[in-house]
Amino acid sequence: MNLKKRFAYELGNISYHSALNLKCLTNVIRINSILEIESKRFLLPDWTNDYFPQPLKEMAGFVFRIPCLTVPMRRLKCGPLMKEILDNMNGKLKGELTQKMWMYSGHDNTLTNLMMCIDNFDNHVPDFSDALILELLKKGNTYHVSVLYKSGGGS
Repeated sequence: MNLKKRFAYELGNISYHSALNLKCLTNVIRINSILEIESKRFLLPDWTNDYFPQPLKEMAGFVFRIPCLTVPMRRLKCGPLMKEILDNMNGKLKGELTQKMWMYSGHDNTLTNLMMCIDNFDNHVPDFSDALILELLKKGNTYHVSVLYKSGGGS
């Protein structure tokens, strides 16, 4: 999808009212985050009613996909983290590691990159307290990885 063409009218109006240049698509995520934060504590300006939460959240969801659109891009963005996770799981399977849990903290883009890496991203904008849980489980003599997305429920 060509986001700039599909949402040209909205991007132009949001740029005008917010003074952010939305030709740079990373600013779509920025203005969405700003409005999300401000909406929790303050009354938003009237102009935002036509754009937030929708279609701005939909646009931000598409922008989150951009860094990991291709396999080489995915390898660059989340390869080191995936390698560490897989190394830890393999170490656990071989009995080399006794630690039971590893926890990582990151930003919304880290979370979406990881979800893109495992082909499990549905274009939504993660909330501030969302989590992706990967569990190595054993059933009989077979191991598998369970993937759980936990929404913090903020939006």
